[in-house]
Amino acid sequence: MEPGENPTHFGPLWDPANISANAGDSLTVHIRDLDVYAYHGVPDAEQAVGHRYRVDLDAVLAACPALETDRVAETLDYGLVGRFIAERIRGTQFRTLERLADDIADRLMREWPYIRAIRLSIRKPLPPAPIIAREVGITLSRVRRAGPIAPKGPVGLVE
Repeated sequence: MEPGENPTHFGPLWDPANISANAGDSLTVHIRDLDVYAYHGVPDAEQAVGHRYRVDLDAVLAACPALETDRVAETLDYGLVGRFIAERIRGTQFRTLERLADDIADRLMREWPYIRAIRLSIRKPLPPAPIIAREVGITLSRVRRAGPIAPKGPVGLVE
């Protein structure tokens, strides 16, 4: 890291100004500290007993008609996305947080094609490891390589 560089900056690919040269406004929807109990981990015992996971999400949108219409159906509904993430974490079983994050990011971008970029952090509080740490975790940043699709009417999962 260079002197004066912000340690929380995730690099030029994440910077909304670099996601698309013709992007116009950038809107980021975020979820913080979503807690989910699930059964991931390297040891078999951890997969049997389970652990609490804490998730943060930042999703940069390609378009957001709700800026003008004020309709939840025309933005990324964080309640719906939060449930989607929680169900995915509970409904899968992986050894690594890296694979879990990759699976979630891939499915979010497939389900909501107007998401331009995702930054997804998954943390494990008080990990069962040979270290004493408040939490451990990973952060995955993903930028859509192909042009994003703008939403047309209600978007995402239909309940």
